[in-house]
Amino acid sequence: MARPRQYATDAAKQASYRRRLAATTVVVDRVALDRLHQQLETLQGVISEAARRGDPLARQCAAASVETMLDKLAVVFKSR
Repeated sequence: MARPRQYATDAAKQASYRRRLAATTVVVDRVALDRLHQQLETLQGVISEAARRGDPLARQCAAASVETMLDKLAVVFKSR
């Protein structure tokens, strides 16, 4: 015996999917997002360069990923 259908119609199934998708996603401006990524990469680069030159703050915040670098920056400034 087959299990009962969860949705009465394909349209109801699609509507449910769209509601779930809307609850977990946002629409962003691609140009603004690309600009933000570029700014974060620039920040990571200058922090890495400063760390290589011996800057103590930069050494605390240098990281391989932008996410880790931002986390480290937040920790440093929260502790001050």
